[in-house]
Amino acid sequence: MKKAQNKSNIEIVKGYLSGERPFSQLGWTPDLIERREGEIWNDAQGKSWVKKNGIKKRVNTSLKINPDSTRQTCNICKMDVKWGNHLDAKIYPKTGRCYDCNISFEAKLKFVGKFSDYEKEKIFKNQKGFCLDLKSKLEETIHHLENSTDDIMYINEDGSVEKWKDTTKSIVLKDAKNDYKECISALDRIENVLKELSSNERI
Repeated sequence: MKKAQNKSNIEIVKGYLSGERPFSQLGWTPDLIERREGEIWNDAQGKSWVKKNGIKKRVNTSLKINPDSTRQTCNICKMDVKWGNHLDAKIYPKTGRCYDCNISFEAKLKFVGKFSDYEKEKIFKNQKGFCLDLKSKLEETIHHLENSTDDIMYINEDGSVEKWKDTTKSIVLKDAKNDYKECISALDRIENVLKELSSNERI
């Protein structure tokens, strides 16, 4: 609302020069929180602060890392893989070996005729990982569908609300449960194959 209502332009300028503001200003001022000495708190960005000697100071939350915990040691030659090349970094997470040791290991398996079992085991372990991930997602889906309502709410641009009945929920739930059963039976088959392959002797 204007404070300068029914005033001439000259009166408004004179009032402005004398410190009077001709228009009302609206705004929001946050509540000031008084912090006690030694109090620790987190701000909206998740950063930690502490009040020391009346001053706000940032708290360093970075962990002290044990150098041994970051070592990635090859199972065969005991080399720290992080000092190797890009091939070592690519092979180590999958095998626990550096690139050169993995080449030697697979060559020995081929020489003694056991490479095909080793290769099958890797394939079935990948399939197991995929099935476990799928099982987890199906469990979430089934839980959500069993605990949700059949109503779908849609808010229009004008603020009005439309409600729709979900007619496909029961079909999707049934399909998800069937997929879950197939996933469990696939995991059982994979586990049996992996047990059989792991019982075969390696080098």
